[in-house]
Amino acid sequence: MKKYGLIILNNEIHDKWHSWIEDTSVNLVGIHPRGGGHAVSSLNETLHFIETEEGKSFLNKLKEKGYDVEYEYHALSWMLKRESQSINENWQRTDENGKKANDYNMCVSCGEALEVVEERAYELASKLVPTNGKYYMWQDDCENKKCFCDKCSGLSSSDQALIIANTMLKGIKKFNPDAKLCYLAYKDTLEVPKKVEPEDGIFLEFAPMDRDYSAPINAPDNEVNKMHIEKMDKLLEFFGTKDSTALEYWIDNSFYSDFKKPAKKFIFNEEIAKADIEFYNSRGFEKITTFAGYFDMDYVKMYGEPPVRQYANIKIKD
Repeated sequence: MKKYGLIILNNEIHDKWHSWIEDTSVNLVGIHPRGGGHAVSSLNETLHFIETEEGKSFLNKLKEKGYDVEYEYHALSWMLKRESQSINENWQRTDENGKKANDYNMCVSCGEALEVVEERAYELASKLVPTNGKYYMWQDDCENKKCFCDKCSGLSSSDQALIIANTMLKGIKKFNPDAKLCYLAYKDTLEVPKKVEPEDGIFLEFAPMDRDYSAPINAPDNEVNKMHIEKMDKLLEFFGTKDSTALEYWIDNSFYSDFKKPAKKFIFNEEIAKADIEFYNSRGFEKITTFAGYFDMDYVKMYGEPPVRQYANIKIKD
């Protein structure tokens, strides 16, 4: 069965989500930290939330009703404990000016740093356990922040991202030998890796955040979306369609509110979402999801029920 779902923020969880998706096409719910540029603290909040009575109750209700539950999050800074500002300088990436930078990502040629990533991936895998063995641990949320040291400079952002993903998967498999992990194709990792091959268990997650949402992704006269399709097709050829995931933003009010609260009233373009879903199905994606941020109880009080049901009721072909 194809998976059709939505990704909600851990600090916006409330019981109305159950009624919004009940008896719809949705069969998967992902949990994402609150975001806002605080990857480490928000991931820690998620780890805390799932251990609270509220978190356990919400997740157990989903599982009891047969929904897959997953976790999707930017994990690398948490793994490297970047917030301490005291991580080993050798772990840090070298910027384009030849200076060490403790801001994003890492030096993927540093064996010690990779060992830490592998160890911490095991730790996270044992804490945020999906129901289906599919993990979505991502590198840092940034663009053009690869390592430019002598050993890494010949590797593209995509190559470096895949090295990180391969390393995370090694750690995850120590917890669950059958687990799988996504390669997040997003911003400057939409290009196919050239010098690195995926380990067995790596699958594609395609997240075209910078596409044009005023038109279907396959609109023939839209050059921005055409470029994203060209990249997508090359990625599918490289990674294959097995376990492939399309991660979209059709009902992500955080995206449409420019990641600022109070949230705007959200207008759902169902026609574009339906066209996109049909297209992703035609390309062989096995899972189709969308972020669904900024639909907390404050939103409900201001605007009423958001259009989650409209999205959730779209029929997806097996």
